[in-house]
Amino acid sequence: MTDSPVNTLPARRSPPRLHVALGREVGRLAAASGAMDPALAEAWAEIVGPTLAPLCKPVRLKKRGKAQTLVVSVPTGAAAMRVQFSQKEILTRAATYLKLPNLKTLAIEQAGQRAEAKGTRREGATPRWKSATIAAPDAGPPVAERPAQSVGEALDRLRRSMGR
Repeated sequence: MTDSPVNTLPARRSPPRLHVALGREVGRLAAASGAMDPALAEAWAEIVGPTLAPLCKPVRLKKRGKAQTLVVSVPTGAAAMRVQFSQKEILTRAATYLKLPNLKTLAIEQAGQRAEAKGTRREGATPRWKSATIAAPDAGPPVAERPAQSVGEALDRLRRSMGR
């Protein structure tokens, strides 16, 4: 056996650096579609403050003529009311941060919130947003053996079914 070198193929070139070209293109498309600037999303807590940051998240900027609207998403109606109460402060701070003097209105979208994080629900557990009565398997309404003969009898059956 001889120790001669084995002929192999040359090393492969590294994959193309897509992040450079793709980053520019995604940025252009985001600006054209009105998608939210990632820098704003990262600095949102600093812009709106620690009390409002958990209540709302920036979604996009809408342009209508020269006026611009900041769209935010809130999880509940109570959060929407709190954000609406503070909308002047939010708009002032966001316009200053984004350097958009035409940012004049705030649109609030109620997006809802998941009851629990994905994958954290126990098997057979009732979701937090449903009552145990609604979430229980439905056996259907009880069937009467015969129709009630009078209004009084129907009311008595109703009271018994309600447990009164």
